[in-house]
Amino acid sequence: MAAALHHGRVHAVPEGGAVAVYDLGGGTFDTAVLRRTARGFDTVAVGGDPHLGGEDLDECLRDLLGERAADRDPDPWHDLWEDPGPPAAAQRAALGLELTAAREALSQTGSVDLAVPGYPQPFLIRAHEYRAAAEPLLARTYELLAATVADAGLDAADVHEIVLTGGASRTPRVSDLIAERTGRLPLLSADPKSAVVLGALAALPQAAPPGPEGAAAPAYAGGRVRRYLNPDGDLGFRFTPRP
Repeated sequence: MAAALHHGRVHAVPEGGAVAVYDLGGGTFDTAVLRRTARGFDTVAVGGDPHLGGEDLDECLRDLLGERAADRDPDPWHDLWEDPGPPAAAQRAALGLELTAAREALSQTGSVDLAVPGYPQPFLIRAHEYRAAAEPLLARTYELLAATVADAGLDAADVHEIVLTGGASRTPRVSDLIAERTGRLPLLSADPKSAVVLGALAALPQAAPPGPEGAAAPAYAGGRVRRYLNPDGDLGFRFTPRP
């Protein structure tokens, strides 16, 4: 609901129009269909999977990395994941952060090098390999979205817009997959991670702005909606993107 409210503030949705929301966050995947009313949005159907999220995309990348490690030398990889001690736990946590950053980078670059404790040389992971590994999971997210649209008594042609929220929705294959299945591009907010927060704020009663009586309130200056996300700057992790 909050994501749809934010979308309605920055992109015109006609009264009676339906919006499908695809929310792929770190640990959950949520879908919803909402219909625009004179007062905002009414929820028509909800769905998703609480056990599916961006962390599963990280697991796809970790599995690829594990295959590389097994081919080179399986022992350091086994020690990293089986050692219960604090140093190994800290290394696993650090690698998990790197996997998330590398997964986001592979949305923007052709390959990354990932350094793994116990291996003197980094491992090369190519974007097309990651996309192939993640395809079944992303296909499942589309199936859940389509099921929610069907539960609302609609099909893709009846939906005014499909809106992507949640940090993992930045993955370009998400937009490509929806476009392939529906024949239309979904909309991605300028900051998909904060769309829900901005929508929730939009739902709060707003104080009248200061100024002369009858003066118009300033236009909402929230995030723009666009169809492709510009790359972020330096992600600050140890992997090395390749051209």
